[in-house]
Amino acid sequence: MDNSYCCGSDRVHHLLQKEIAGLTSASSESRNHAPHARVSFELPHERVHMKSLTLLTVLVVSLLISLTPVFGYDLGAKCEKDGDIGSLNDLWGRYEKATNAADYRTAIEIRKKIILVSCDNPNFWEGLPELHLRLKDNPGALAALEEMYLVRHFDIVDRLFDTEVGADDNRCSRESKSLYVLLKESAEFKQSKLADQMKHNREQYIARQKQFRDRYQKLSASQMPGKIHVTNDACPGEGCQFGLWTAKKDTALYDKPKGNKVVNIIKAGEQVKAVTGRVYVRPLPIGIIHDLKIDKDMTLHTGDLIFELEDVGEGWWRYWKDGKEFNAELGVMKYCPFPGTCYAEYLFPDQIDSLQTWWVKIEVSKVLSGWTKESQNFSGTDAFE
Repeated sequence: MDNSYCCGSDRVHHLLQKEIAGLTSASSESRNHAPHARVSFELPHERVHMKSLTLLTVLVVSLLISLTPVFGYDLGAKCEKDGDIGSLNDLWGRYEKATNAADYRTAIEIRKKIILVSCDNPNFWEGLPELHLRLKDNPGALAALEEMYLVRHFDIVDRLFDTEVGADDNRCSRESKSLYVLLKESAEFKQSKLADQMKHNREQYIARQKQFRDRYQKLSASQMPGKIHVTNDACPGEGCQFGLWTAKKDTALYDKPKGNKVVNIIKAGEQVKAVTGRVYVRPLPIGIIHDLKIDKDMTLHTGDLIFELEDVGEGWWRYWKDGKEFNAELGVMKYCPFPGTCYAEYLFPDQIDSLQTWWVKIEVSKVLSGWTKESQNFSGTDAFE
């Protein structure tokens, strides 16, 4: 294994730049702290015998100890609500220098300072456990992971433990996964509260999925939007626009959406007018796992079944429920270990690459028009280009 540390560097650098620009919280992944237990007691007004008081003190101290988590990670300082964003550039430079030199102990201390800038940002924590693993420090890695998962409820921990190597994984990703494989096989992990909680959350998820799928199988045709849903006059995605487009390559126009008859070939460099669009999508069933108010007229309740339609941009999607369509930013997940930090899960995670197709009507002239699904062959489709 190469001594240089590369895994996640580019991503973290990009995220740090976003933080410097003023994005002080991590998109949809910010999480609240778990609630802390509080203990209070009152001594009786009458005089308490010293022996009784001593016994009471022992009992209270024992209770407090029993309520104190045995997990957690020492950052070396108290988390502040708003850290010094301006310090991130310097910290990043020092961190990158230390990791490139395989000085992981120094890198850990710098990483702690980065985290302290925004303790509730899971992306700042993400690379910390791996630094400990590179030092063969399983207890340190577990302490960081338990803080992330058991205290801060970061679902990113489940992704870190996804150690199946894919064809697209680069050297860095493969190295990182190999380290987590070793951790999962260790006695420290198998006996940890982290392992217990991850197993429990996964069992809860499996039970939820079974209930949702059983209900989905019993839905009648009138309770679903259909196998293929069509949205007319649609321009999906952030910045999408009709108007003047310029062909970047030769593109065929068809007589109708999903048609087979070619009516014209637009040549590269030719300017045309996009006038409307039609989206065809296979609706995806979704289970609501925590109540969520959409607007003053709609609240999604735990146990509701809804359907995802098309992407409307900026993280928003169009959904279908009981015959009504609405737009929302649900952040649907394949698996949510902590309902309440996320609100919806796909019933069939392996099918989330939905068959969404956008057909666009193109006017070449007043008398000649046709349809194409190859919008990527044109410039001018995006208002932000």
